[in-house]
Amino acid sequence: MSWADSEIFVNLQSMPSRNIYEITEERIGSVTVRYLCKDVKRISLRVKTASLAQVSYPPYVLFEEVRSFVHSHSEWILRQAETMRDAPPFHPYSPEEVERFRQLVISRFDHWMPLMNLYHSHVSISLMKTRWGSCNKSSRRISINLELARHPLSHLDYVIVHELAHLREANHSPRFWSIVETFYPRWREIRAEMRKQTPRS
Repeated sequence: MSWADSEIFVNLQSMPSRNIYEITEERIGSVTVRYLCKDVKRISLRVKTASLAQVSYPPYVLFEEVRSFVHSHSEWILRQAETMRDAPPFHPYSPEEVERFRQLVISRFDHWMPLMNLYHSHVSISLMKTRWGSCNKSSRRISINLELARHPLSHLDYVIVHELAHLREANHSPRFWSIVETFYPRWREIRAEMRKQTPRS
């Protein structure tokens, strides 16, 4: 996972659960880091706002080890916080805007599904913080981020092709990207544009 992501995970060996819950806070530059010790199986670090980062960790991991891990990513934390601070303010979507986007999503799926010979069982639209879209291969359900309503049509088309391709290949294998390449040759260019913004796909 690259430092461009907004969340970091460290997988740890499963240990017996213990009912311990503690909160500790400290400052790294202008960011408050909140440490939560609770019944989880791995350390997770997330920058939640421009002034708050949160780390959850299991009770069997020493706090100083967790703190050392966080401080080793202090530059990443501050960089993510600065990105959030510079982000334009969010403007809520009107019901009319949501409905227009819903109709657009339906029409674009109607365009791409016959071409790719891949069909979802259900598509939903919602605001997502970390993804432009998602696909459950087993249920064939696809979700599209409402934020794409304010993006160029090329971005929506790329995400639709990307998620439909997951109906055939669950991971990002060479075979998966070959499917995307076949139907959307511009995918590298579009993905590069979208990676300059959040969420990242």
